[in-house]
Amino acid sequence: PLTVTFKANTQNTSSFIWDFSDGTTLVTKDSIVTHTYSSPGEFIPKMILIDPSGCNFPITGKDTIRVYSANASFEVSSNNICDNGNIQFRNTSVSNDLITDNRWSFGDGSYSSQVDPLHHYNVLGSYAVKLVVTTLHGCTDSVTVVDAIKVLESPIVAITGDSAACVPAAFNFQGRVLRGN
Repeated sequence: PLTVTFKANTQNTSSFIWDFSDGTTLVTKDSIVTHTYSSPGEFIPKMILIDPSGCNFPITGKDTIRVYSANASFEVSSNNICDNGNIQFRNTSVSNDLITDNRWSFGDGSYSSQVDPLHHYNVLGSYAVKLVVTTLHGCTDSVTVVDAIKVLESPIVAITGDSAACVPAAFNFQGRVLRGN
């Protein structure tokens, strides 16, 4: 959000209609008002002076008010890997300003400032991943996904059964999980 103070310098004005160009208007006798822009965009504020005789004098602002924002988000190539492996992170953050900085924390003590980093995990566990983005005009946003990545132990399986038979052969095999689910 951006809070802006507007001031009108007039004489003999009975009231003002302030149009903040974001769908919000205010009718008041105050010549100084404050308005908070809560959505990103470009706004050209307007004011209508109403004199004591009831005449209206519209005035359009000379400057455009620009409200910037950022919304950090990301996707991963896979949430689960066995034993170790690479995860590709894709930055899906959006902003109406230029994103100039990306700070990744992969939950294992490693960091990156790449836009779409590839990271290698080699220790079993569950990892929270955090992304912080910063824009040219200083807007920041962050997102943390708890348990974004899980490095699981690979299961070990065995197949046992007959290894020889007479013709016509009928073999019986059985699968067993020795480790894992």
